[in-house]
Amino acid sequence: MHMLCSKFSLMKGMKAILPIALSSVRNKNTLDILSNFMFKASTNNTVELVATNLEETIKYYIYDSKVIENGQIILPAKKFIDIIKTILDTDKIDIAINNGKSIDIKTNTSTFNLLGISGATYPNIVDFPSKDTLSINKTCFINALKKTMFSMEKESKRSILNSTYLIVRHNVLELVTTDAK
Repeated sequence: MHMLCSKFSLMKGMKAILPIALSSVRNKNTLDILSNFMFKASTNNTVELVATNLEETIKYYIYDSKVIENGQIILPAKKFIDIIKTILDTDKIDIAINNGKSIDIKTNTSTFNLLGISGATYPNIVDFPSKDTLSINKTCFINALKKTMFSMEKESKRSILNSTYLIVRHNVLELVTTDAK
């Protein structure tokens, strides 16, 4: 894998997936690999950042990169974002895999080497079909959640009552919550 990307795009992607990667660090009963994320570059100039804790998965796509060679590697999320934070905003970042076990992160002013793991060892991520999907404005979705959350059980040990049931049918999103009373 070899690619060029901006710091802004990488930071935005890492901020999106970091909560899932760090949730596995806080939960001591999980696999160590879950504190890592999958870094995948495709020949269609798309970079995919994937984090999972086996209950939730976030995939973030970066479209403004230049992929020279495709490939994937598993990297420690916290160390990677710490490196990206130190890079100047104006620098273009050049990332390349070495022998499938580490990456070189190069800019105009610095070079970093970060150990990783083969991409094949990461948990299998299910791709959901695009059938029955709905695009919705973020503000509208948050409003809908606020209007239904009042009836959600807040202290129940039954986790199903602490959640919102989402139904997508005929291009309409329905939200359902209950406290079972």
